[in-house]
Amino acid sequence: MTLKLAVHSFRFAGAMIDKVRINQMRLKRRDGRLMWVKRRRRGSRMLALGANLFFRLAGNPISVVEDSRVWRQLEVANFRLLNGAEFLAFSGEDGSVWIERLPGFDLDTLNKEGRLESGMFYAAGLEFRRAHGLYSPRFRGPWSHGDPNFGNVIVDERIQRVRLIDFETAHIETLSPDDRHADDVAVFLLDLLGGVAEESMPMMAAAFLEGYNRPAIWELARSRLVIPSGFGRLWWGIRTEYASPGTLRRRLDLLRHCSGHPLSTALTCSNPLLQP
Repeated sequence: MTLKLAVHSFRFAGAMIDKVRINQMRLKRRDGRLMWVKRRRRGSRMLALGANLFFRLAGNPISVVEDSRVWRQLEVANFRLLNGAEFLAFSGEDGSVWIERLPGFDLDTLNKEGRLESGMFYAAGLEFRRAHGLYSPRFRGPWSHGDPNFGNVIVDERIQRVRLIDFETAHIETLSPDDRHADDVAVFLLDLLGGVAEESMPMMAAAFLEGYNRPAIWELARSRLVIPSGFGRLWWGIRTEYASPGTLRRRLDLLRHCSGHPLSTALTCSNPLLQP
């Protein structure tokens, strides 16, 4: 009885955290373009402070941008950095941010509809590598996302192109570029770990790592994929849809066998016995 109560309390706390939404969004057409109009909710600064306190307690090296003016600048600047002039982004005079709706669907939606394919994850790896090679004025060095979960990864199925969205969360600026990139990879793989069918997970992870093709960063990310305790465990519960410890350990073992080397990734990730 006590164990069941603890499990229910754990899931309830995680659900409440996951439901917190700092921004409100709506679709609107402007000059023939379909745009997402985003603005901070009333009391958003307090929500951001609470979220950042939780992140510190969980050992998560990111923070929600608390100042709405800074958030608007970063949202637009990051979108333009990743997408160039092909898609429109600007700040409105009323404190809103206008972001053109990108073609395609996010990985979370595609997963729920049973439409995930390994090629999407290879394309995601390519985009992570490209984005991580861009220069960020905020970091005065290589760019990183901070929260590249499935919902923030858009797949254009027509051309197998992936794009990243949603820049209200950023890494702590004192982290090294390699640490930030490894954290992005670990966060993305954590969603894969908890949300995708186990029989599909190894090949999809292999495809992502082959596209990303940075073995040293994968080694750093792999070292972080260890089930934490305390508030960190609660954050893992949110990210992995509250998979049981036994399920997580089994899937982590499969994931850790991904080598991160392009020519051998698909083989060794799907069959640990062939790992050298």
